[in-house]
Amino acid sequence: MNTQVEELVRAIQRLSRSEKEYVVESVLQSLQVESGTRKLADIQTQYLGEWLAVLVPGDENPYAPQRGRLIAHSADHAIVWSQVSQLAVRENLYVFFNGPIVAKGFGVVFHDTTDTPVVATVGS
Repeated sequence: MNTQVEELVRAIQRLSRSEKEYVVESVLQSLQVESGTRKLADIQTQYLGEWLAVLVPGDENPYAPQRGRLIAHSADHAIVWSQVSQLAVRENLYVFFNGPIVAKGFGVVFHDTTDTPVVATVGS
């Protein structure tokens, strides 16, 4: 990271929470991303099969959020992580794939340290 960027990051880190929120809001507007907090279920319905980055409000459980603000979305995880890496504020950021990990009918093998694989089948 170049020196100017590092100085900018340090300056943002010193801001108050409300000032950081203002910076995040400004970045979101420049990226043309949604600015309102919505139910996570509604966001998931709209962006099936995509990677989602959601900023979770401070009053939500960060491990099981029910609502948030969409920061980035794409079928390509690299695009989402690239946009996330540009944000100055990373607390309560929830990034996940919104779709099936394995296609229906395929099996998955989970290998553990006891060398006893467990097979799980998705669908039938």
